[in-house]
Amino acid sequence: MDDSNKGALEFLEQLRRERDELNLLIEGIEKRLGIASVPARAQSDNLAPASPRVKVSIDNVPVGFFHNLSHPRAAEKLLRLNPGQPLTTQEMLDSFRKSGMTLNPKNAATILYTALSRNDQFERVAGKAWGLSEWYPEKKRGESLDTRTSAAQAASMRGRRAHGNTGPTRKATIHEWLKANGPHGRSEIITGTGLPEGTVGSLLSQCPDLFENRDGKWYAR
Repeated sequence: MDDSNKGALEFLEQLRRERDELNLLIEGIEKRLGIASVPARAQSDNLAPASPRVKVSIDNVPVGFFHNLSHPRAAEKLLRLNPGQPLTTQEMLDSFRKSGMTLNPKNAATILYTALSRNDQFERVAGKAWGLSEWYPEKKRGESLDTRTSAAQAASMRGRRAHGNTGPTRKATIHEWLKANGPHGRSEIITGTGLPEGTVGSLLSQCPDLFENRDGKWYAR
């Protein structure tokens, strides 16, 4: 091998070493950014590299992920990231904010809770979180307050209003809503639960074993 070829070979080996070092550096940066890297072997075999894909998770929601989506559609998209894993109202709102979604600073929790409770695509789980109804096919619909669809809730509420019934079911509705959303004023509770103003005011004041008023807000005991 003459000197010119030997020099070219040494230069080629140097470039290969530098390429390996650069690949390691690139993979480290991609891993930190959550980008799926193209295997080095595929690159060395001159295969066409795929476009990097950002791995989206509940804790890593990119800006614009819920662009132009309503609250129910955004909630559905979020829940499908981790099938079978319910999320609380607050966890959903946190992800919405990370994506840049505009939310009402005062009533965001109330608005989202109301929207999901009126949509039979969502299931209230253990009185604390939301899942997709399709995840729970074995559960009997309407079995309890937590598993009612919005249609069943509306029908039941109309029946109670017609008979003037303000029994434990309505108390449970208010109590569950406060447990899920934290302390709120009476008007927010009325909006969130969909119960009549007079009923809410009466139950809040007449059930000190369930509700407590501090600084103008009602707490669930």
